[in-house]
Amino acid sequence: MILFYYSALFFCSIVSTFTIQKYGRASKTFTDIFVFALITSAVAMGFFSVTSGFQFEINARAFGYSAVFSVICILSHFLSIPTYRYLGAGEAQIYKSSASLILSFASGFLLFKEKFTPISLIRASIMLAAILILFFPKRTKEDPNKSGKTQGKKPIAGFFLCLGTATISCASTITSKYIAIDDAVTNTNSLFFFTNVWMVLFSVLALLVLEKCNLKRLFTELSTIGRSGYACIVTNTVASNITSLLGVLILAVSNVSYYAPVSGALALLASEAVDIAVSRKLRNPIPMILAIVAILLGFFE
Repeated sequence: MILFYYSALFFCSIVSTFTIQKYGRASKTFTDIFVFALITSAVAMGFFSVTSGFQFEINARAFGYSAVFSVICILSHFLSIPTYRYLGAGEAQIYKSSASLILSFASGFLLFKEKFTPISLIRASIMLAAILILFFPKRTKEDPNKSGKTQGKKPIAGFFLCLGTATISCASTITSKYIAIDDAVTNTNSLFFFTNVWMVLFSVLALLVLEKCNLKRLFTELSTIGRSGYACIVTNTVASNITSLLGVLILAVSNVSYYAPVSGALALLASEAVDIAVSRKLRNPIPMILAIVAILLGFFE
C-alpha cells in the first residue's frame, strides 16, 4: 500500500508542477495573493466535501488542527508567491529544497525521536547533490542578458523568502505528523475541509478590507484570471489536496526522516518528467539517477 501512496504522490507532483508552470502566475499585490487563496480554498472545500461523502466529523482537537493548518497555508502563499520577483525559478528551487530537507530531518530527529542512521544521512546528501547538479548547469547555459536581470532582483530578499517557505513547509509536515499519530482525529477529510473554510473566510474578509468593500472591484479582480487560469488553479488545487491526504497516510506508517528525502526525490523526478514533456529532450540525466538511488536506499534501512 505504501508503494501505491508514493506512486500517487509522484503523479500528483507531475500534475502540480505542470499546472504551475503553465499558469505562470505573476502577482504584485496582496489582493492577488488573497484571490489565489480564495479560489484554491473554495475548490478544496468542494473536493473534501466529495471525498468525505458530505458527512463531516469534527471535534475540538481536529478543529484546532484545522485552524493551525489554515494559518500555515496562508503564510505559504504570502512567502512563496512573491519569491519569483527576486529569484529565477532555478535559484528558488535550490534554496527551498535544500532548506526544507534539512529542516525536515532536524524535526524528525528532535521532535519525534526518529532514529538517525548513516543511510538516512547518505540519502539526504544524495538529494542535495541531485538538486545542485540540476541547478548549476542551467545557470551556465542561461542567456547573459537574462541572467543579468535575475541578478538585479535583490537575491538576498529572495533567499529569505525561500527560507521562510521551507520553514512553513516543514511546519506543515510536522503538523501532518501530529495529525497522523493523534487518535482524536478520526476524519482527515473533514479536518482539511474546515481548514479551507477558515481560509475562505479569512480571504474574503481580507479582500473586502483591501478593496474597501467595493464588490465591483472585487469581481473585476476575479474576472481577470480567465478560463485557462481557473482551469490551472482548479487542477493544481485538486492535485495539492490529494497530496495533503497522501502525506497524512504515509506519515501514519512512516518516519519524517524517510518521507522527506523520498518525497523530495519524487518531486525532482516529477519536475524532470515535466521538463522532458515540454522540451522534448532530456537535459541532464544525472539528477534523475541520483534521485532514484536516494529512493532505493530507503529499502536498506
